Amino acid sequence: MSSVPVRAAIGSIIILLLASGIAGAGDIDINASVDRTEITLGESINLTISVSGPVRRIDKPDLPNLSKFDVYSSGTSSNISIVPGAINYQTDYSYVLMPRKAGAYTIQPARVKYKGKIYSTNPIIIKVSRQAQAKQAVPSKSKSSRRTSQNQQTSSDFFIEQDVDISKPYLGQQTTMIFRFYQAKNLYEQPQLQWPDYNGFWVEDLPPQKTYNKMVNGKTYRVTEIRKALFPTVTGKITI
Repeated sequence: MSSVPVRAAIGSIIILLLASGIAGAGDIDINASVDRTEITLGESINLTISVSGPVRRIDKPDLPNLSKFDVYSSGTSSNISIVPGAINYQTDYSYVLMPRKAGAYTIQPARVKYKGKIYSTNPIIIKVSRQAQAKQAVPSKSKSSRRTSQNQQTSSDFFIEQDVDISKPYLGQQTTMIFRFYQAKNLYEQPQLQWPDYNGFWVEDLPPQKTYNKMVNGKTYRVTEIRKALFPTVTGKITI
């Protein structure tokens, strides 16, 4: 007779624990991070805003006022992690920030709204110092630079180049193709990149895409770098 209430009590405890776990699973997280907090004028900062939770679709976060910076979107990436009893979705929004003046700036919280609740990131303090006057280095003409596409026009505001790390691979050996897009001015629309036909190669993308600043002939360019792994499937001379 007394064992029945005991089993009922244990069942109630299990139900309450399960209910508690389900209620907690509805929360989401939003975080902001930068690759560095101290730079010199002319350099850039990579800002990443990550939104994660048990929901596949969440609105894109609202950015704070970034009027002290030139802001460029550098892409979005998503991933899913699965653990026993739970699925977590994460989306990373990446931006490149270029400060317009030297000084100390605070990146205010980014926000996202979910089920009537506002989630915010922590503020980030950035220190921008004036560019140190230094002698400009003259690029050396290495084997790599001689293989670079000769179509670049360093006097213009935009140019591209491509290179490979191994120009004489054996059959099946990976050689890395490096594509760079140089821009000295802001873009008002996204350029369309058309890849060539990689006949004679097996091709794989090598993310992530990189963005950085580089001085060329006294002019500062923002460089977008994309890499691909090329595996030759035939012997002989192959032209990219």
